Amino acid sequence: MIATIKKLHAYHHWAMEKIFYELENFSEEEFTRDLGEGTSSVRDKICHIIAADTIWLDRIEGLETKFMDSSFFPSIQTTKKYFLEAKTRFEKILTGLNEANSYRKISFKNKKGDLIEFQINEILLHVVNHGTYHRGQLASLIRRIKGKPPTTDLIEFFKNV
Repeated sequence: MIATIKKLHAYHHWAMEKIFYELENFSEEEFTRDLGEGTSSVRDKICHIIAADTIWLDRIEGLETKFMDSSFFPSIQTTKKYFLEAKTRFEKILTGLNEANSYRKISFKNKKGDLIEFQINEILLHVVNHGTYHRGQLASLIRRIKGKPPTTDLIEFFKNV
């Protein structure tokens, strides 16, 4: 299971890097443009992925969590900086991950104040799934602004590793 979690995180980061490569062709206006109909902007969608990743990292590392809204991500470069920081933190966790410690439980309080508990392996799998879900939405937003979004399917990752 550890090898699968590590491979899925490599995929998650590969896919995010492909998105950031595409964003190099975006103006800041395109990045922050609200596309309406409750879809928000490319920035808001990618911000959500990175902010959630950061919250899960904080929980795993036993740090106080804080919600990062789009004000933390004023530009494409700042957004990429936060992504790279999260990627480095995940890589450190994954380097030390083994079968035994992957079952360690992480406890935290949700927004309602309820005590929640998950195993690290469950959290790490959730992070990848969450990112994939929202990258699909992000691809739709990119298509509306620039045409064809990058292909970030898992099978494409397997072809390239």
